[in-house]
Amino acid sequence: MLESDEALKPSERLVLLLLEKHRMLYTNDLLALSNLSYKTLTDSLTSLVLKSYVLKETGKGRRQNCYRLV
Repeated sequence: MLESDEALKPSERLVLLLLEKHRMLYTNDLLALSNLSYKTLTDSLTSLVLKSYVLKETGKGRRQNCYRLV
């Protein structure tokens, strides 16, 4: 999947690799594992959701957003 899309940014590739390994991650898990800034991470996740690489389950209240590969 990663080789087929040259338009992916390095941060997006990192998020996809982490999700391939862990299957499902919450926002705080992605922040800790990726070592990206919050803004870079959220921008990358938004882009990946729009490109239909990643599914987002929105958390309510204290629950965090959850992300998994399509």
